[in-house]
Amino acid sequence: MARPKKEEVNLSDSFLPKTKPCRKCGIVKPIDCFSRRGEGKIKKRINIDCKDCIRKEAKVIRDLKKLYPKPPDGTPCDCCGKVPSGPYRKSLQLDHCHITGEFRGYICDDCNVSISRAGDTLAGVRALERYMVRHYEP
Repeated sequence: MARPKKEEVNLSDSFLPKTKPCRKCGIVKPIDCFSRRGEGKIKKRINIDCKDCIRKEAKVIRDLKKLYPKPPDGTPCDCCGKVPSGPYRKSLQLDHCHITGEFRGYICDDCNVSISRAGDTLAGVRALERYMVRHYEP
């Protein structure tokens, strides 16, 4: 006896909201103002930043890279001092303040992600430090 075929799922846009607030600028914009992302042919995830903010951020990074060229391979991270290694972490990434656009240095992926997860703020980093001190210092 043959197994019945699985019913195909219709991934139409009907479930998408018509508008959405941008994480960066805070403006509620039509959903078409946001890029889609996803795997393969299914691109149903909507970015959290609008296309305008993504373009502005990309321009800031391009301009900073012109002013502050990438250091050669083997250069240590400006944050932790380690030289990036491993198959996916061989190069440093440009780090900048997302509020002022000021260049901060070239850092490894681990430091870049850590700073981002801490909210890209000194208060967030200090909160992490307090947590670590509470658990590791006598």
